[in-house]
Amino acid sequence: MNLTVRVLVFTLALPLLAAGFAWGAMAKLDGAMRDAVQGRHPELTREQLADVTVESLAARNAFDEANELPRIYARLKLARSLAMAVGGAGLLLLGAIHAAGRLTRTRRDLLLRIFRPGLYLTLTLVGLLTAVQAFALAYALYYFESIFVERVHFILIGGVAVGGGLALVAVGRAMFALGHSGEFDIVGRRVSREEQPRLWELVDGVCGELRTAAPDHLVLGIEPSFFVTEAPVVTRDGRCAGRTMFLSLALARLLSAAELRAIVGHEMAHFVGEDTAFSRRFFPVYRRTLLALTHLSRNAVHGSIAIAQMPAVSFLNFFFNAFVTSERNLSRRREIEADAVGARLAGATALATSLVKIHAGADLWTRLIDDLCADEDQARREQNFAVALHARALALTTGDLAGAGGTRQPHPTDTHPPLAERVRALEHELDRVASLAVVPAFSDSAAALIAGVEGLEAAQTERIKTLAVRR
Repeated sequence: MNLTVRVLVFTLALPLLAAGFAWGAMAKLDGAMRDAVQGRHPELTREQLADVTVESLAARNAFDEANELPRIYARLKLARSLAMAVGGAGLLLLGAIHAAGRLTRTRRDLLLRIFRPGLYLTLTLVGLLTAVQAFALAYALYYFESIFVERVHFILIGGVAVGGGLALVAVGRAMFALGHSGEFDIVGRRVSREEQPRLWELVDGVCGELRTAAPDHLVLGIEPSFFVTEAPVVTRDGRCAGRTMFLSLALARLLSAAELRAIVGHEMAHFVGEDTAFSRRFFPVYRRTLLALTHLSRNAVHGSIAIAQMPAVSFLNFFFNAFVTSERNLSRRREIEADAVGARLAGATALATSLVKIHAGADLWTRLIDDLCADEDQARREQNFAVALHARALALTTGDLAGAGGTRQPHPTDTHPPLAERVRALEHELDRVASLAVVPAFSDSAAALIAGVEGLEAAQTERIKTLAVRR
């Protein structure tokens, strides 16, 4: 079911159900009252009887003080009005979320200002609306069953009521999850200028040309990604605060020094454009929204309790997806702009060929890990995943490289455009770039710039094996 349709169903289902039960019970009471009045006054016409309701008789003081009927009727009317108001409020909230999502599609300043407070407001309102919906439904259902079947299923009604309470608890837990740190763990090692002088020389040279400060930390990891971030990064040898650059050991084997320089230029362009500052502020909340969704989904148990919590899950999904488009549009634009900087530093061809090899390498890495996980004996024998990746990459054909056109570069905080789109933006054709993207021998690769590279790769291979076993 389409997400918009689903959230509309969940937004209106409980209010309409509660209003229906309340209306049905009120109609039954009115009908019984008309029958009683008709029995005493058979001369009344159908039109006159139509005006006879519990409410109209109560207004004429036709009931004595001990009669509970007017009070029950008033409560049912309140439950019906409350259910309809909650449904209307839910629709208004959906409209506001949709409008906010559209407003932020081209303006990241608005995205920063709206996303966090909007998320907390949405969670708060959804929790309250869900609880009120559950209360109105339980109340109306109680009287509906009492009047129509003269039997009350307290387990069902209690489950709906408890579900409303659990929805509030689940929303509270989700909001607590939003308060967690935005740091993330990576498999990598922080290296100093003394440890890696040639690599730092390359990075410092690029920073000098871009007239921006060098990163505070350089982290070398085996996994297939290059990125920069200002979010806190945790490695085995400590926590990196400030500006951190991550360089992939495995992918460095596939690139020439010129191609690595183009990639470093691309990544440092994010610092120049203050993209990482944006990611530092936006990404932690964005990622924790996924945690909030997880908390709510895990609390969506079976039965009547789940029914009460469905609106909370569907609303948060709708909120998240309303802003996903904004984040992706902005991220794509930032990546294209950063590509232009990398191309200016090292040449468009060097950047384009590096992108082709990075995308193909990331796909090879996924298949390599899948193969090793399927064959434990081979995984134990494999001492260096980067060497294994390089061996597979050397066998890639031009067709294999061009086939990566629809893939996206893995990244922990941002969304990248497809490879083909990035190559076109560099005014190159993917097929021609693929023919130029030759995987070098190790001695000619950027990995040769890294002191003790094989030791770093072997240590991180063991680390990844350990993590795979734990999973």
